Amino acid sequence: MKEYSNPGLRPSRDRAFGAVRSLGGRMARVIIGAFAVLGFVGSATGGEVGVDLVRVEDAAPRLARFSTSGGSLQATWQPLVFPKISRHTDYRLVRDPGDATWVMQATSAASASGLTHATSVDLRERPILRWRWKIDGVLEKGNARRKDGDDYAARIYLTFEPRSQDLSFWERAGLRIARQIYGDFPSRAINYVWASQIEKDAIVDSAYVGAFVKLIAVESGPEHVGRWRVEERDVYADYQTLYGSDPPNVVGVAIMTDTDDTREAVRAWYGDLEFLAADAGDPKDQTR
Repeated sequence: MKEYSNPGLRPSRDRAFGAVRSLGGRMARVIIGAFAVLGFVGSATGGEVGVDLVRVEDAAPRLARFSTSGGSLQATWQPLVFPKISRHTDYRLVRDPGDATWVMQATSAASASGLTHATSVDLRERPILRWRWKIDGVLEKGNARRKDGDDYAARIYLTFEPRSQDLSFWERAGLRIARQIYGDFPSRAINYVWASQIEKDAIVDSAYVGAFVKLIAVESGPEHVGRWRVEERDVYADYQTLYGSDPPNVVGVAIMTDTDDTREAVRAWYGDLEFLAADAGDPKDQTR
């Protein structure tokens, strides 16, 4: 387990994991997985560096842009790592050779980690998530339906405002423990992935945490390898389809390229992510 640089966080963290584990294997994986997405599990950026937690009510709805970063990562993007995974994906801002725009490059070799951004997005006002990404190859062993294949060349992870009425009895019990310790805590998540074997537009439950996290294969396979893909998803509609109710606010966005399960190597690039009003329209140019 990674240690926080602020030792004051350690007692509450230890109580959280002890209480959650007492609920049993499946619920423990669900809650610990959510801790990781929000950056509560640990962090590293070139070394043992703790995450500065950003409370949801202090977070702006607009995500910090890579394109206007000037080559320096804004503090609102925080690194996240996972328990028992010692090799971390390398993230660095680079110039896109095509137009010299700053983009985030992720290089993974049998490793896993991500970058996460606290936010607060009312999907009734801005339901559309638009981004662009590019990969240099797909993972041959990647399989979203298996734990040993649960790796992706690129993924976008959304967490939502906690809403206990959507959960089962045991999920509500685990969520209550998490809220007692950390306050606001997500109850649902959506993962948009560039998959390897499952078909494009397929929807599957997370191999690790089950229906708590839903995965949608926005891209799949090698057809568009080496080319930028502009994506646009109606997150409001996706949430309704996946969970059967209107969505609460989005409270966290993460990008992640991981190969720790497949032990392969891949590189990906991420452009700006932005939430838009419904009348923003579809992206005109899907590749470039």
